[in-house]
Amino acid sequence: MTMKTKARIMTHNEVDILELTYADETMSMIIVFPTSSGTVDISERIRDFDMAAMKNVTPIDAAVTIPRFNMKYQTYPK
Repeated sequence: MTMKTKARIMTHNEVDILELTYADETMSMIIVFPTSSGTVDISERIRDFDMAAMKNVTPIDAAVTIPRFNMKYQTYPK
């Protein structure tokens, strides 16, 4: 999948964090990737990351390419 979009991007503990908001804006996809080469324990790097801080980042124009995949999600009413 390749798309041009507005995205929020942050760097934290040697990882880049990219937020792609879905069309309805109630959910988003978070992609985390290392900024340095070599093996990086990503889960350890983002352990203290404040996800709410992403909402304070101004979205920028971005061209994003990721492999195509299928995902199922189901939610139930309260």
